[in-house]
Amino acid sequence: MTDYSLYDATVPQATSALNAILSLLDLLQAHAATDNVPVKEYINARLISNMYPFNFQVFMVCRMAKDIVGHCQGAEDVAKNFGSEEEEQLAELTTLDRMNTLVKETLDIVNNSDSNKFTGRAGAMITFNFGPDKYITSTVSQFIGGYGFPNMYFHLVTAYDIIRSKGVPVGKQDLLTPFFNQQQITP
Repeated sequence: MTDYSLYDATVPQATSALNAILSLLDLLQAHAATDNVPVKEYINARLISNMYPFNFQVFMVCRMAKDIVGHCQGAEDVAKNFGSEEEEQLAELTTLDRMNTLVKETLDIVNNSDSNKFTGRAGAMITFNFGPDKYITSTVSQFIGGYGFPNMYFHLVTAYDIIRSKGVPVGKQDLLTPFFNQQQITP
């Protein structure tokens, strides 16, 4: 039996979260087409006025997946603040096609990560962005368990909650099924 590695603990979870977002986007598209509702109403939808909209939630799931694998591989530029490149990406997320493209590009980054670069990184010290001009220094494993995964899941569930609140018929299984990607689900 092979040891459970940092790669095993992170890449499948990030992949599953991204596949869950793709599933939500597909369900949203089908619902909008069936009910003849403009997709833009969902893209800009929020749970409450001072919360970020659906497109931001999708963006952040992608951002966190990239940050998780980046820190696990020792990438130097992961700790940067939300900058002009991210603002431009977010501003372009005005259609489901653009969101699908971002998620698929992120899946490629995650799935093409180098498992060898994860070796010995769990205890490595990193600094990560914790909000506008706020940074925390911790180990990679503390980042993953204390911020990376919780933040990625928060934005995934918030995206789910937003479209569900707008009438898209999604349920718990729609959100969780992608996490069983390597297991067979039987009735």
